[in-house]
Amino acid sequence: MNRTTTRESLEASLQDLDFPAEKPRILECAERNGADDDTVAALRAIPPVGYGSWTELISAVRVESDDDRS
Repeated sequence: MNRTTTRESLEASLQDLDFPAEKPRILECAERNGADDDTVAALRAIPPVGYGSWTELISAVRVESDDDRS
């Protein structure tokens, strides 16, 4: 299973997430919003710490760049 996701998938899966957020709540939110398997796997791979903002979270997730898709 891929441990990367797209920024678009991440944003859609976590649209109603409030910060600060711990990893279990992030995963719960993604699963509740129907995140795809790659997005869930990418979120499971993040360190188990608290994230104070979207910027902190996105820097911990392996997000595909446009170069990865070609």
